[in-house]
Amino acid sequence: MGSAIAILAAEHAAIQRAVGVLGRLCEQAAAGGADEHADSAGQVLEFLREFAERCHNAKEEELLFPAMVHRGIPSNGGLLSAQLAGRRQGRQLMDAMTLAQAAWATGKAGAGGRFSAAATAYHALLEQHVAAEQDVVFAVADQVLDDVAQDALTHAFGRFELHVLGTGRRSALYRQLDRLLLRYPSAAIATGYASGA
Repeated sequence: MGSAIAILAAEHAAIQRAVGVLGRLCEQAAAGGADEHADSAGQVLEFLREFAERCHNAKEEELLFPAMVHRGIPSNGGLLSAQLAGRRQGRQLMDAMTLAQAAWATGKAGAGGRFSAAATAYHALLEQHVAAEQDVVFAVADQVLDDVAQDALTHAFGRFELHVLGTGRRSALYRQLDRLLLRYPSAAIATGYASGA
């Protein structure tokens, strides 16, 4: 696995841990869990919005995918368009979770159930999406992007992340995720998750 692809794969591990916490929070929400769980849900959504969406997905959409297209992978009607379609659906579910979480945090009736439904759908979508990226997109990227291209992407990822998140924000988000993993321990069982990476 090339250097740029290895970075994205490592980020997937952290995102999957956050989605694991989300799964545990679905249980709490469906059971009418207390507002404290709604606050934790807000923290998971913050991680997913800032790190998974604004940083990780944007690296792929703005840097990796164009590099693959430059190397001959079709941008329309193929694996990249399927990935982008899944992301649009994920963003809609993220919006639904955000609205439901805000209502759940204020104790609105039925909000926990709405959060749970949207989060369950997001969880399933993300599992499928990450598997497709790991097994197909990353394999194709490794075939078409040589070491020079991957090294250039690695440097571009660093600059991009600094621009999008700023200094220290990634570490702060990972620490927040670590605290959530301690609170919801069955979600913490992971392979390949490196805290604070």
